Amino acid sequence: MILTFIIGVSLTITIFLKAREWEQARIQQTFDFIAQGRLSAFSTDMSRQQEVVNSIANLFTSSTHVTRKEFHNFVENTLNRNLNILGLSWNPLIKHNELKEYTKKAIKGGITNFEITSLNSNGEHIKSPV
Repeated sequence: MILTFIIGVSLTITIFLKAREWEQARIQQTFDFIAQGRLSAFSTDMSRQQEVVNSIANLFTSSTHVTRKEFHNFVENTLNRNLNILGLSWNPLIKHNELKEYTKKAIKGGITNFEITSLNSNGEHIKSPV
């Protein structure tokens, strides 16, 4: 009777350990499958976004002067198709001696409350002196 009990307990423990091992393997496989799918989706999204950046670079390379309107027209469809991209901005580099003229053109072009800012020594945005 004791031998039957020991065999029964041993068999129960062995079956339990094997079942736990199978369950752990199944959980790991499920995790790996889901993780691989998410990694693939992330990689695809990053490739699409890199293509957007490359196309914008090509726009500036192929033109001697890109206006705000041209940039807006170029990226508008891209933003509508790529919901992961929240925004693309047109930030031209303006030399200090061009600030007044650039500000006048922007206000004349219909941009109300237009101002150019820069960073002070504390890293805070301040209105650039014109």
